[in-house]
Amino acid sequence: MFNSFSLRRYHLLVLLFALPFCLMGQKKMLDYEAIAQWRKIAQQKISPDGQWVAYTLQPTTEGDAELLLWNAGKEKAQSFQRSSQAVFTADGRFLVFLTKPPLDTLKAQRRKKVKDDDLPGDTLMVYRLSDGHTEKIGDVRSFSVPEKWSGMVACTLNADHQEPKKGTAAKDSTATTGRQKRRERKWIQTGVAALV
Repeated sequence: MFNSFSLRRYHLLVLLFALPFCLMGQKKMLDYEAIAQWRKIAQQKISPDGQWVAYTLQPTTEGDAELLLWNAGKEKAQSFQRSSQAVFTADGRFLVFLTKPPLDTLKAQRRKKVKDDDLPGDTLMVYRLSDGHTEKIGDVRSFSVPEKWSGMVACTLNADHQEPKKGTAAKDSTATTGRQKRRERKWIQTGVAALV
């Protein structure tokens, strides 16, 4: 009934139809590189007026976190590398967060046996939501924002932070409007600087 030529064509047709299904069945195995790319959502915050959402994408293994700020009105997101611990002010006009030094820089300095006190510190970022203006304060240990009142941010600076000389701007501060806001620095008796 079937000669050898038609039998070969039959086998070839079956092979051509079965080949795509066989190839689709093969899945790539999960390896360390794929898992290292995974990130988890953490530290979700919503502004008091509901127009802004801030959240952190943290690597599941090791790496720098990324802070994302999403504007509900414009449906756009803005990214801040190496940033986390975002807090909206009570009036919803500012987003305050910390930016850390790059992880590879810290690792390189630790390999050189640099003391922890001499490593670069975090930078406090105060981001104005209306126009994107950012105020930076360097060498920050921690910060706090009042829950009910706006217009204030308190932060503690590292112990070895030096007070800038009169007439010079603070370390890492940027002034794009031409007029700088006055800052009161109070030195606590333990030698740790506090900025209000």
